[in-house]
Order: sequence, then structure tokens, then C-alpha cells
Amino acid sequence: FDIEGEASVVPSYCLFYGTSELPEGDGNIQGDPQWIDPDNGNFMLQEISPAIDAGICPLEGECIYYGLAPDIGAIEMQE
Repeated sequence: FDIEGEASVVPSYCLFYGTSELPEGDGNIQGDPQWIDPDNGNFMLQEISPAIDAGICPLEGECIYYGLAPDIGAIEMQE
């Protein structure tokens, strides 16, 4: 963040849906998140979601996840 009022944000480890070009940043992926039932507020991921195991733990040892890596999103997929 620049004190002169200009901000620069680089998204990393984000899933982008409906965009043709990924923004600059590490670990960004493109695809349909495959939520279970977004029309009724269920934003849990289906097993086929590209967001599963596609995230990163920002502080090693400070996050709990299931699988090989954290999922991208707010709700961790549990098998």
C-alpha cells in the first residue's frame, strides 16, 4: 500500500471463474468451483472441484487442512 493513495493488490492462490485471463500472482487457477448448491447458500466444494488441495498455508503449521494442501475457499473439503 502506497502512502500517496495508490494501492497494488496481487491475488495469489485464487480460483477465477468466467474470466479468460488469469491475473498476475502465484498459484492462481481457472475453472468452475463446483459448489454443492450455491442457489441455496451451500458453498461447500464437490469432490471434483479444482479448488481442492490447490491452496497454500500462509504460515506453515498455522492452518488445519485435509488432503495434500489447503483448499481454495472458505470451507475446507472433508472426506
